[in-house]
Amino acid sequence: MRRFTTAFVAVSLCLLPAAAVHGTEGEPTDWGTALGRVYDSDSNAPIAQATVTVQNDGVFAESGKTVSNTDKTGRYKCEAELGKVKKSLHLGRALLSSPGGILFGSAKKVTRRVEVSRLNIRVSADGYHPFEGVVKCRTIDADKFDVTMEPILLTPVSSPDVSTVAEHWSALRMLEVKVDPPIARLGQDVTVTARVKCPPVGKLKLGSGLFSSSMPDITVSCFSMLFGPKDLKQVETPKEGEAVFSRTFRVEAPEGYEKLAKSYGIDVAAPRSPADFIRCMVWSLVYDTGLPVVPAEAAPQTIMPSVTSSALLLPPGGLTRHTGTALFQVALSDEDEKVARLRLDAYNSYVSGRYADATAKLKELCARPGVSSVELAYLAGACEFVHDYDGAVNAWKRVVDLTPEDRRLHSIASYSSALVASGQPDKAISELAPAVERVKEKDRPKKVPIEAVLTLGKAYLQAAELDEAKSINERLLKWPYANFHAGVVEFRRALRLAAAEAALKANPNGAQALADYGRVLADLGRWEEAVDRLRAASAADPSLSAVRYDLGYALMRLQGAEAAKQSFEEALAEAEKQVVVGDQKSKDFFAWHRLGKLLYRKSCLQKAASDAAAAETLNRCREALTEALKVGLKGAEEWDEFSPMFGYTGPKEVTIAGFAYPEATEDFVVLDSLRILEKQPGDYLSHFNLATALHRLGQNDLAREALDKSTQLRPDFLEGKCLSALIAKQEGETRDAMALLSDIVKSNPRHPEANLALAELHTAEGNIDAAASCLALHAKTYGDSRGY
Repeated sequence: MRRFTTAFVAVSLCLLPAAAVHGTEGEPTDWGTALGRVYDSDSNAPIAQATVTVQNDGVFAESGKTVSNTDKTGRYKCEAELGKVKKSLHLGRALLSSPGGILFGSAKKVTRRVEVSRLNIRVSADGYHPFEGVVKCRTIDADKFDVTMEPILLTPVSSPDVSTVAEHWSALRMLEVKVDPPIARLGQDVTVTARVKCPPVGKLKLGSGLFSSSMPDITVSCFSMLFGPKDLKQVETPKEGEAVFSRTFRVEAPEGYEKLAKSYGIDVAAPRSPADFIRCMVWSLVYDTGLPVVPAEAAPQTIMPSVTSSALLLPPGGLTRHTGTALFQVALSDEDEKVARLRLDAYNSYVSGRYADATAKLKELCARPGVSSVELAYLAGACEFVHDYDGAVNAWKRVVDLTPEDRRLHSIASYSSALVASGQPDKAISELAPAVERVKEKDRPKKVPIEAVLTLGKAYLQAAELDEAKSINERLLKWPYANFHAGVVEFRRALRLAAAEAALKANPNGAQALADYGRVLADLGRWEEAVDRLRAASAADPSLSAVRYDLGYALMRLQGAEAAKQSFEEALAEAEKQVVVGDQKSKDFFAWHRLGKLLYRKSCLQKAASDAAAAETLNRCREALTEALKVGLKGAEEWDEFSPMFGYTGPKEVTIAGFAYPEATEDFVVLDSLRILEKQPGDYLSHFNLATALHRLGQNDLAREALDKSTQLRPDFLEGKCLSALIAKQEGETRDAMALLSDIVKSNPRHPEANLALAELHTAEGNIDAAASCLALHAKTYGDSRGY
């Protein structure tokens, strides 16, 4: 029997396919699937029979597997080169498999790696402006070897606007929530109405046989402390692309309100009358993924609703906000109604962004006896918007006083944050530190919000208590997902700067202190200051070889610096040394990444000088970036099927989705763009992709060179103008950036970045009204993202 099994294994191995031969890193060689949807920009309705083409090797084909037509849900499915699929033999698995298992591929190891993060796509449809441009992947599934693209909005030919890719957009969006009447008396009927932006709503059959089901395309739910969670019913659709849901309730005094409020952890004063216990929000929620949406903002209530669903087949991932709010109140008397009217006016001013008006009305409201913590929290938020930090401090202090002792930590954290903003770190520490310490250390990651810990860390930094701030940084490692929290990244950056400043203050002439401070300044983009400190460090101790690289890099960012060329050559020589450890190639991604960037810059300088060595330098650049990508892969997920009785029963599956570092993702784009441009030098999209990657890698001067080539080939390409604006914004060329962004939103008011960038620039100049207009225009397409 053993002899038969050995012979069977040998024969079976011979029958297995040989491993495929694949290209180098940075060159996708295997075909997968690109999925996505196309919608009408006005109605949000899916567009059927649109022609979608994925560019391959710089060419948009007229037919073939890269071309697809959308179905009635606007969905397309094209093939695209996404990365690599490698199949190899595994003798060890073969020896631990049954004969049947080997027949089913148990001796194989299959590795699927998706490397792309964006694709160039062209879309056309009768009656619409065409789209052609770069579309990012919304999700990546290495197991299925497919990517789902961000949605594309086509504008009708009658519209002056251009078609666009719409990152994080959803076909479903809450437009408006109304409660009629917003102030009611007991026994009165009240109607809650939600108006939803959506494609036409109907019924859709899913599955077949025993598991077949029919469900509504859209489910809208509302929640209030009075009514509890209720589904709304769809009523007559007023116009194409919208749907209206509604339900009427009888206002009755609820029983057990205090118990219900406590179960949701809501910090409200104990009710004295129905006029108090109906201070609540009506949340209307819509889903496009089958997952619950939980409002993340600091609102009077944080609700975990039951899951509602949508059978409308929309792209997964990038969960967007689908909530609408409306204030509803019950008045028992005419005097109650006067207060309720003031509260409603204050709320309407707040949610419409008229914060100065909201602050005045909220202060009047909060001056009366019996004020609730909800109203005070709104007052504090309005004060923060108008930079009245003393007002915010006073409001949050009153919230703390009204909050029950066992739920006071969140309120103290908000109060302390306001204290830090108003320049009172010592008081913030004295309030927040004891509150955190009262929670057992092992329970803190679960019971103490990470925002509270960050506020404490910021307070220690502001008070120049670096040891305590460092301790906070170490403690943050215990909080789940801390490394992905934007506030943690910001805090660590501030801590690093503060530590470098303190070290330099203690040793003003120390070479290492100067070098460390210079590196921090360079990372913050403060190039001139960085150059001064790094030069001083190199003069103090010439043996600090790494300083030469940092100095060369900083000088590269300063146009016209006299010593740039010499320092650049020194930095390049130093980078060459860093990628070899003894006789072995380095496994340090950043060593190869830095060398690749420097070699690319050198090749550009040589090409500008008509130096014949430019091509060889560019080849060395590609080799360095290829090595960077080999060690910069994202961690693999592995699947094994093993049975104690039969051994391995299927192949070993290994999947890798993207790269471990953002820089590696951009390195891949650089390599892929260079590869395509070698074959298709007139491909404006590859020049644009190259420029985008260089911009994200901090090489704005080189990005502008690549962008100029793209613009020469396609002067009307709006995304090229947007990238130029973003570079100008980053370089401090505010006037140029604002002019470019203003032109973009005139042609494409739905642009996913332009309005937000313009709002940021207006805010920096103190023009709040102009910023609010930009945010409102963005919200018209993507929904409102303000925290209320």
